[in-house]
Amino acid sequence: MKIDNNVIEEISKIIAEYVTGSEITRLFNRLDFYDYDLHHPENRLSTKWKRLSHSIIEKCNKEKSARPFFRAIEEILNPIYFQDAQEAWYGAKRKVNFPLRFYGFEIDDSGKIVKTIETKTYSEAVSRSQNLLEKIEPYNIHKNVIRFCRPELLQKNYFHAIHEASKSTLNRIRDMNNSSADGARLIELSFSTKNPSLIIKGNKIQSEKERNEYNALKHLLLTINFFYRNTTAHEAKVYNPKSETDAITALTLISKAHDLLDNCECVRYFDN
Repeated sequence: MKIDNNVIEEISKIIAEYVTGSEITRLFNRLDFYDYDLHHPENRLSTKWKRLSHSIIEKCNKEKSARPFFRAIEEILNPIYFQDAQEAWYGAKRKVNFPLRFYGFEIDDSGKIVKTIETKTYSEAVSRSQNLLEKIEPYNIHKNVIRFCRPELLQKNYFHAIHEASKSTLNRIRDMNNSSADGARLIELSFSTKNPSLIIKGNKIQSEKERNEYNALKHLLLTINFFYRNTTAHEAKVYNPKSETDAITALTLISKAHDLLDNCECVRYFDN
């Protein structure tokens, strides 16, 4: 596939912000790109992005493929170089994906260019680049949360995304102890301090510290249930369903509950 030269130039401007001039020289050497500055020191290109776009376009034309372009992006935006700059990496990823998706490609979370659904219109591109699913990537939201509300996040339907995500904790508890209960009753039965079904690994619920830790998880789950799961579209809301900030807060809270459930085990199954 051929990528328009103007698109290569625009993406070169983006990725040039994350690489130095000397790193570009080493990159060209690794990828066997023609380095204009090296061969024409008397007439050097004025900026990093021009160096990148000039060499990338030359290599793509030579190979009649967009693969050299993709290799350059993958090299510069390799996640390993952004260990202490997560927001910068996710920001660069979103910016580069905007034009790439018009060709049916995007950078995935491993930093590799992969095929995706081709964007057809500008409004679709904007919607895809602004969906909450991409914006919450730096927060490392638990996979069980994403699994329950991915369609709603893509549609920016925050109210239903939060509602679906809140159900994921109850579903997780039922899967762990084979209960058919629901809502607060499920949580109270599962995390009873007198006859527990689920416990935190290593927590015997004996000392004050252990009881506090155990009750903290129990009340976090109850908070999620009452705060998000039991709220309906027809009732007064305790959060703004149109607020992106409120949505991120809710998803982060639910994700934390799943993180804690990862460290729980079943000591008593329910008979159904």
